[in-house]
Amino acid sequence: MVNPGYFGKEKEIFRVLNREGVVTLFYFLDQEEFSQNIHPAIRRVKGFIYHHDILKGVYAEAPSRFQDHFLDALLQERKNNEREKTKKKCAQSRIQSKIVWRLMVFHPGDYILRNDQALLPKGIYAVYTLQDGDDASGGYIVFVDREGNHIRVPSFKNSLTLIKNPSSFYVKYVNHLAKGKRMFLLGRSNTF
Repeated sequence: MVNPGYFGKEKEIFRVLNREGVVTLFYFLDQEEFSQNIHPAIRRVKGFIYHHDILKGVYAEAPSRFQDHFLDALLQERKNNEREKTKKKCAQSRIQSKIVWRLMVFHPGDYILRNDQALLPKGIYAVYTLQDGDDASGGYIVFVDREGNHIRVPSFKNSLTLIKNPSSFYVKYVNHLAKGKRMFLLGRSNTF
């Protein structure tokens, strides 16, 4: 399910993350698995919670039970492939115990403002981008590190970006040029 090019490279990936503070893994999941499992799981999500506070942000978020749907889709076992079963068990124990995911949806007019007064807890933040985005229409996520540098998450479908210890983040206002909603998964772990 995870792109085979990333297997066995976890130490290298985390070495880059520790040195640079950010790493993006493009084509993170196998395209077939992404199309057959992730998108259907997201389409099944119901009961979005809408946040509307003009001083903080305007956006929709899936209920907390979405985490189970996402993990089921991400870690779906292929019945006749022993190698996939092993990978699934490793990924499941690592992901379930370490990352809490939030599905965030941004429609035209939505945004999240940066808040320098409320620092994010230290940890590794993960953004899994669910669709390609046209950055001219907004809706992209930007993290700010402890030195004030802005780290823009690429708007490429099926990419996973890891950010180490950001101080805050914001989501650029989704303007009238948007051809639909922007969706991504935001995860945080303090145990990597």
